[in-house]
Amino acid sequence: MVALNRLVDVVDTRDPMNIFIASPELKNSANNNFTLEWRKFGLSKHRWSNYIGLKYSFIENALVNSYSYNPETGVRTYQMQNVSGNWNGSISESFSKTFGKKDQFTISAGSTAGYGRNTGMLAMTGTAFSKNIVTNLTLNQTLNFTWSIGKQKLGFKGGIKWRDTKGTDSGFKNFSATDAYYGINGVFSLPYRFGISTDLTLYTRNGYAQSSINSTKAVWNGRLTYTVKGGKWLIMLDGFDLLHQLDNVTYNVNDQALTEVYTNVLPRYALLHVQYKFALQPKKK
Repeated sequence: MVALNRLVDVVDTRDPMNIFIASPELKNSANNNFTLEWRKFGLSKHRWSNYIGLKYSFIENALVNSYSYNPETGVRTYQMQNVSGNWNGSISESFSKTFGKKDQFTISAGSTAGYGRNTGMLAMTGTAFSKNIVTNLTLNQTLNFTWSIGKQKLGFKGGIKWRDTKGTDSGFKNFSATDAYYGINGVFSLPYRFGISTDLTLYTRNGYAQSSINSTKAVWNGRLTYTVKGGKWLIMLDGFDLLHQLDNVTYNVNDQALTEVYTNVLPRYALLHVQYKFALQPKKK
């Protein structure tokens, strides 16, 4: 749906460095999605499941913010336009299975391959707007393993995503980048009604043009619990980012290869919970 302020025939010059021109002829965009899925489950002694999915989507009259740039003055002039040709497709497969004498082991894996085409509009001063097409080829693989022993649980996880991004604009720099994570997590029951759960994950990014995006960070979270005798009261103490590896600024590169910046004023914290359990039975059943 087009915002009404984009349809009013006025020029917004409140910020002289960023001028916005309305587009009364804009059309509403339409997002079309198609999905084909196949699932199979095994409910014998060792449970298992398998999934295969095909997805395709395209946008008619996609709304994009085109802009012209004057290198002499630094002024950018923006105008929303409708463009066609935005689409993406993917194929996914996942598998999960339990095994062992008591089904104490669980393994799961997932794979996804995708390709997408994203269109924007760009113009330098004195030239007509032209399409800037960015394509993304992505390959994603995840693997998880869990070992359960009574009330104790230990897990290992890992994943890697590779993307190859190319653009048609003369100033666009093609790149290939990799995002990966791997770590360990567990839930353990301790004596005297104490319990502990923890998650330690290492995140790495490589191949991006902006050095602040390429990074290696270890994130450790933990929770300590205590159940008061009787089981009605539960006290929990959470600690997030115990190694102080996270920053309050997070970077992401979207499908148009534009860098998005997110600010979190509280990257690490400790939080105390107190939980009370009760159940009410109706007088008449």
